[in-house]
Amino acid sequence: MCKIIIALVLFASAALVTADIPVHCEHKHVLGEWTFHRTAADKHSHELSPCSKAGSYLGGGDFELGEPSYTAKDSVKVTLGSPNLASATIDGKKVQGTWTMMYDEGFEVVLGTQKYFAFSKYTGQEKHTTSHCDKTFPGWFHANPEEASWGCYHGVKDTPVAPQTFRRFGEGKAAGFKRDAGGDIVAPSSSTDGEAERHAMPTDYDSDSDSDDELDSEDYMQFVSMVQVGATAEGGMERNFYSGQEHVVKAVNEGHNKGHHTWHASEYAHRPMRAMGNWKHDYKGVGESNMMQIKSWREAAAKKVDDTDIPAHFDWRSVNGKNYVPPVKDQKCGSCYAFSTRDMMEARLHILLKKEVPKRLSVQSVLSCNQYSQGCAGGFPYTVAKFYQDYGAPTDVDQPSDADSVSRHMDVKNAAHPDKVQCAAKAKPEARAWDYKYVGGFYGATNEKAMRRDIYDHGPLAVCFQVAEGFGNYRGGIFRQEAALPRQDHYGRVNHAVLVVGFGEDNGHKYWLVKNSWGEHWGDNGYFKIERGTNQLNMEGDAVAAYPSAGPTMDTPQKMLLTASSGKMLLEEEAAARVEEADEVVLADVGDEPKWIDEQDQD
Repeated sequence: MCKIIIALVLFASAALVTADIPVHCEHKHVLGEWTFHRTAADKHSHELSPCSKAGSYLGGGDFELGEPSYTAKDSVKVTLGSPNLASATIDGKKVQGTWTMMYDEGFEVVLGTQKYFAFSKYTGQEKHTTSHCDKTFPGWFHANPEEASWGCYHGVKDTPVAPQTFRRFGEGKAAGFKRDAGGDIVAPSSSTDGEAERHAMPTDYDSDSDSDDELDSEDYMQFVSMVQVGATAEGGMERNFYSGQEHVVKAVNEGHNKGHHTWHASEYAHRPMRAMGNWKHDYKGVGESNMMQIKSWREAAAKKVDDTDIPAHFDWRSVNGKNYVPPVKDQKCGSCYAFSTRDMMEARLHILLKKEVPKRLSVQSVLSCNQYSQGCAGGFPYTVAKFYQDYGAPTDVDQPSDADSVSRHMDVKNAAHPDKVQCAAKAKPEARAWDYKYVGGFYGATNEKAMRRDIYDHGPLAVCFQVAEGFGNYRGGIFRQEAALPRQDHYGRVNHAVLVVGFGEDNGHKYWLVKNSWGEHWGDNGYFKIERGTNQLNMEGDAVAAYPSAGPTMDTPQKMLLTASSGKMLLEEEAAARVEEADEVVLADVGDEPKWIDEQDQD
């Protein structure tokens, strides 16, 4: 045990690889009065010049984020209220709307027919960054994205916010961070009297050991989690994700055999760190000031959900005899967010059309063309759903996805950097997302009831969560972890995105049924179950829904309705078909007249 921990310390102390954008702004920092400095909104999306003076590589460097490349034509005053109300005066008219944080990296505002999205500003590189939450990088705004309504803008908050520098995950206890009574890590100035829900992950680590050669329980969990979800620079990217996990597998399976938990683990073949998920910059929790607020948001959103008609078990792989879920793939870089959102869109398009989508939607288009994400360095389902509305979802015919899917047809030239494949900018969309949202209405309001409602009514959901110790070795059963994840205000720590395709209950254990993107050899043929209703690994805090329209334009009658339940309709069709089949069994045709068969005729 001691040797394993020492090895983990050495690995975790290496520099972190570049990951999504290294900024951390909270809801409280963004609330208030803003001035949006805008260009004219008179361009089509393909005509709009880059809004930033920056590099062109989405997957690294400055992520196409820099200083404005334009001169603002006008400015508007915008008020962002709690939790998600927005208002402004535009062209002399008072406009009401809504807004949402996009995790901790930016925010989107909807005012009348216009949408504004920008990333929050930061300075510095990789580990040494400072977040400037009262400013944004140049972003984009438009009305109908299919029309000449596009422009650039940047936001400046009227009341300055002090620059934010956050302690990152795994920096030790020198800054005075500590665990509260519930096991959560809190800032030095925060109370330690709180108690968080515990999620058990069995280990053979003795937290009472005083040995100088071993880490204490906090550091042990930090470093193990870092190894399983983080990545080190260059050479570490090819390091085996499963290195040194034998003790985890042993502990899990011993507990499973004793009946302590419902899941079991396995050792897997070598898998490089770069193929595991989004390598995000992890930040330590900075206190509990927003936890009660976010809890109230979730509870308020859940009260609006009527789940009385939702069945206890539902699986989009088997509804009315059909499988609506695309096959499992094996990602090669930090593209899980692209796979999960593409699969959501494709599954929902299948549900909408009631037939299998003839051409696979392209994952590569997200990596190469989506200016709202960071290619192989990470991204979020929300910004992919936004991309699907603004630009549409092309197929693999026009933008092949072989560069980021482990297959014999792999694009060898770009195998190391799938996001460097050239964007097929003229590819025609097969579908668009005519609407998209965080389940619950805005970031921070996602909850278990709303997730089940949306899955049942509209199809699988793209969900972010935190891969923590043991999860990578999952083989089967209902995953449950006992080590509480550190708090990060109301930003549930996440580093991977997956597709939730259903839900159920097994001997009193409620679960989500989830599709991963680590290949069919992993888990239960590429799937896993995880405990439902307890926000395991932050699984119930960051769910995104996109609602497709078929074809290259949103102006079509073939769009998924928000007022209808696709799951309920298909189950009713299945029930009706069974009744009809039962009737046919006892109905015999005699000439033109039907005759009911009685018991003696059956002998």
